[in-house]
Amino acid sequence: MPVSSQIQAELKKGGKLPIMQGLPEKFSSFIQATCEVNPQLTMNGHSATAILSNGTTQTILAAATDRDYYITGASLSVVRDATAALTAASISVTNEFGAVISILQIPGLTLTAGDNTVSTVFRNPIKILRNTAVNVLSNSATANFRAAAQISYYYDDDDG
Repeated sequence: MPVSSQIQAELKKGGKLPIMQGLPEKFSSFIQATCEVNPQLTMNGHSATAILSNGTTQTILAAATDRDYYITGASLSVVRDATAALTAASISVTNEFGAVISILQIPGLTLTAGDNTVSTVFRNPIKILRNTAVNVLSNSATANFRAAAQISYYYDDDDG
């Protein structure tokens, strides 16, 4: 998982684990190493949401040029009636290497009413290319199809 450059700098300054000496051996299995986190360095999570009707693409997040953005999770939902044909919904990002990738997709059955939701949390967040967009697509050959998407992300304020 990417670590904020602020946290890395703080650890280089001397982040330490306190060591207790002289504890009886019988307590050693009960001791849990901990690390105190400076509240000024914690990363705030953010989310962005989009609701789309048929045949539209919407930008859910526009990454700035001066920050690194990391997608930590995504959710995509669709609803369609029995007249919707060839349905599809997806969330796509441009990763740090410049490749456009789909992070979630829901293909639909032709002429079948229903709804579906998929969600994921990325154990290793996806770093997106600066100055690019996270897009959501909702598409159907006919009508009566809607999609909703949400992403979770954080960004690093350091331009480092």
